[in-house]
Amino acid sequence: MGEEELYPDIREFLINQKNCFPEYCNFELYLSELSRRIDVFGISKENGGEKVIYLSEGKKELLKNKNFAWVIGEVLPLQRYGDYVYVLGAGGDFEDEDKAYVEECKKLGVGILVFDETGKIDELLEPVRNDIESSVRRKMLLKIFLRDTSTPIADLIFQGVYEYGKLKSDTALPCAKFIDVYNCLFKNEACKEAVRSITGYHTLKDIDVRRPFQREYGGTPYVKIERMGSRLDDFICITEEGMKMVREPILLD
Repeated sequence: MGEEELYPDIREFLINQKNCFPEYCNFELYLSELSRRIDVFGISKENGGEKVIYLSEGKKELLKNKNFAWVIGEVLPLQRYGDYVYVLGAGGDFEDEDKAYVEECKKLGVGILVFDETGKIDELLEPVRNDIESSVRRKMLLKIFLRDTSTPIADLIFQGVYEYGKLKSDTALPCAKFIDVYNCLFKNEACKEAVRSITGYHTLKDIDVRRPFQREYGGTPYVKIERMGSRLDDFICITEEGMKMVREPILLD
């Protein structure tokens, strides 16, 4: 069994055992800061809605690996980017050397997921939660949200309208003024830089964000736009069709 063949089962484990959201749980997330891809990742919520990031690094054969120190060396940098970090791979019977590896992971706070010969996953060791900087967490949530979109600016506003509208009202179809959503998503230069680090250069001025949203969603069945005196003050409502496209709130709540 190749390493990549383990990924779908790890994804199912994160969804079913760690309550990760299917739309935010996937494979191979590129992390430019480390110039590498994270094998399996997911976002969950705990403690009344707090967003939690899971990251996993896999090896074809984890235990009895002569280069286990190298494996750990790959995993430790991920602790800056994920609340919980695992190493994963095919396991086996434990010898004294394997037990030493487990003890080392326990000291470092790294979790261990192993597969037996039947493909069953065993959480051999639970990870310890890491303390992630708020700016790093924001960037990781954005990176995961924007991973599969070709229209990132427009999709940020679309999701932002949904999340802002749900926060401010219990109505079935959320609505929000464009400028209010913009001010929440891009409230300071740090937020703008987080977006630019993922999407590439963009001015991210309010009117320059309004234009790509209009191009992508204006005139579609997904939103209804009530024109005001200024385009920045337009009211945007998610329609019933649009509600089929929104995702779990992770940007504003």
